[in-house]
Amino acid sequence: MSKVLVFGSFDGLHPGHLKFLTEAKKLADELVVVLAQDKVIAQLKGSLPLHKFAGRQSDLTKVPEVNYVLPGDYELGTYSSIATLKPEIIAFGYDQVELKNDVEAWLKTKTAHTKIITIEAYKPDKYKSSLLNKK
Repeated sequence: MSKVLVFGSFDGLHPGHLKFLTEAKKLADELVVVLAQDKVIAQLKGSLPLHKFAGRQSDLTKVPEVNYVLPGDYELGTYSSIATLKPEIIAFGYDQVELKNDVEAWLKTKTAHTKIITIEAYKPDKYKSSLLNKK
């Protein structure tokens, strides 16, 4: 059974997230979401997410396309989920350029034969967390 892995904060699911998850699911039999820890989001974005990990995880489990939601690592750049799951595909959102580059560099140090795909934006001028979650 083929797996596609995606990473994200998913801090308040919106239509852009849902479209991303739908498109990712089309790539494989199983869609696994690696959900960023609150501490890691604070480290990356400079503030805690609006919604705590448990709530974000609960929201994602209700999305029909999502087969599993796994907690992300507490340490940046370790990618234990990739090492454990060995997905055939990792899909990134159009705005996850730094993460994609980091994962590609990490994969080069491994013997993994994982395909990397970037999923196109869905109305990014309207559905982007940084716009929707402005405090």
